Amino acid sequence: MKEHQVTLFFYNPNIYPVEEYLNRKETVQKVVEKFNFLFLEGRNNTPDWFKAVKGLEADPENGKRCWVCFEFRLRETAKMAKEQGFGAFSTTLNLSPYKDVDFINQKGRELAQEFGVKYLEFGLSRDERFRLSREAQQRAKPLQLYHQKYCGCVYSISQK
Repeated sequence: MKEHQVTLFFYNPNIYPVEEYLNRKETVQKVVEKFNFLFLEGRNNTPDWFKAVKGLEADPENGKRCWVCFEFRLRETAKMAKEQGFGAFSTTLNLSPYKDVDFINQKGRELAQEFGVKYLEFGLSRDERFRLSREAQQRAKPLQLYHQKYCGCVYSISQK
């Protein structure tokens, strides 16, 4: 069996406020340490993210603003995977029972083709994603991992 080195790429220019960003980053770093993964942090290009979602501020959760955000972040992930010479990339977004996984996986496949890097998707039903989410929350407790209360962007705070 071929071994793989997992690298967690933390790229979230959408997260607001900075304390929320730091809480999430610290949690990822705990996971990195626990499982001996590598860690890369993406550049802070929050102004570009705001430009990308301009005009969509009032969209509801899982609306077009979220789709633009998903594509924005997936594009940077695919680009980083290509630049680093990784064989594949994925996202934790495709495990969420609350996100439009079909859209996320479609964009992941498109970006994989564009950048020439394989995209790993998980063909789980919404019920399976809910089960995994509950299981992950239970496993996170002994590790004292931070659990986010909202999607993360400034526009989703009022929707939590």
